[in-house]
Amino acid sequence: MGKMALIEKVLFLQNVELLSQLSPEQLSRIALITRETEMPRGKVIFREKERSDSLYVIVEGKVALESNGERILVAGEREAIGTWALLDDEPMLLTATVTEDARLLEIPREDFYDLLADHSEVMQNIFHALVRRIRKLIEK
Repeated sequence: MGKMALIEKVLFLQNVELLSQLSPEQLSRIALITRETEMPRGKVIFREKERSDSLYVIVEGKVALESNGERILVAGEREAIGTWALLDDEPMLLTATVTEDARLLEIPREDFYDLLADHSEVMQNIFHALVRRIRKLIEK
């Protein structure tokens, strides 16, 4: 499959929960800094207790998230993994391994911070989405 055009990335990203509150203009800015990458089954995207400097959004395929070798969940299309890598420089809490050939959009932390320097409203909207996600976890 060919690389996604900018408009395809924007349309895709608007359906990702973490980014769903962003305006088309904000999504367009994020789409511009994404790197599209394909990863085969078995590829480790990031490891528990190691640092990662990117968030990944799954376009196609599946990714297992594990802690101490125990599978916590399998993430699929339109799900963001490595969210905390954008927000802090702490080691990852989980290992992410591709379980079904995957195509991902990578959002590098450094590029994301550069974007935020000029567009702080993007972070406000992402924080709102993160708070909603945390509330859902607590309410379970």
